[in-house]
Amino acid sequence: MNITAQKRFLKRFSDPDTKLVTVATDKFKHKGIDPGDILLADPYTEPCPGDLAVEEEDGKLRVKVATEKRKGGKVLWVLKEVEEDEI
Repeated sequence: MNITAQKRFLKRFSDPDTKLVTVATDKFKHKGIDPGDILLADPYTEPCPGDLAVEEEDGKLRVKVATEKRKGGKVLWVLKEVEEDEI
């Protein structure tokens, strides 16, 4: 990682909107993420289809998969649970 990337990472990491999320499920093993791993949720990064995203639901942070939906020429991001048959 070069100096510019390091500075950008540290700036985002120290932002109060950036969250650390501990994974509590094995649903993401297919992406190389195990229970207990810690994810950095950057609210300023635009997701790509299939990326993991974090959603706050009922006061808890939940890791979901981002899917793209187009409506009226606009891109909407839909976060969905990972189903057992997708693992």
